Amino acid sequence: EYQKAEETIQDIKGLEKAKGFNNMDVKVSIFTSAFIAELTMYNRKGEFDNTLNSIISNSRMEEELKDKINKEKEIVIYFHKAYAYFGTGDFKKALAIVNILINDNEQKLRQDIYSFSRVLNIMIHFELENYDFLEYVTKSTSRYLGKQDKDFTIETVFVKMISKIMKKGTENKTEILGQLKVEMDSLFQNKKERIILDYIDIESWVESKLNEESFALTVKR
Repeated sequence: EYQKAEETIQDIKGLEKAKGFNNMDVKVSIFTSAFIAELTMYNRKGEFDNTLNSIISNSRMEEELKDKINKEKEIVIYFHKAYAYFGTGDFKKALAIVNILINDNEQKLRQDIYSFSRVLNIMIHFELENYDFLEYVTKSTSRYLGKQDKDFTIETVFVKMISKIMKKGTENKTEILGQLKVEMDSLFQNKKERIILDYIDIESWVESKLNEESFALTVKR
């Protein structure tokens, strides 16, 4: 219910001027809650240009509060920014932000985001046609996922299929992505496996490759 979501985000933003909501901790909480909700909403809708507009319009406040935003919220904001740039086709900017997350040393917070960042990293290199480097990336991602204390199958299946494309050659990518779609359709019957779609719509990405249409258009559809 996106209309209600937008109204609620505006309500949250309005709390900053309300009585009892004007101390610094609350100000930071109001800003990060509204900002993350807005980024999430636009990305979920495939309105990546609107996400970038939100990033720009909130940049001054983000800079002002950067030393007060907690690490967990910072990680989430970084991820949504990277995903938005990916969605608009600015893969180099997306990669620059994803690299910040991948190279982060504090990875006890939000292990899900760090794992999803590695999946997004593979998608970015695929789009940039960095096929030689992708072989290394898929191997390192598989090792990383193998060490995590979680039980999501979709990430492992996705990485294996992209690795399969690298081994068999990109001329076979349509066939292998078709196989991936079939496996995803089965896995996503499990509600737990669908959690990744709250952050990366890999279902739409695979469809966009198979249908040769833009990722943003596929997400919207």
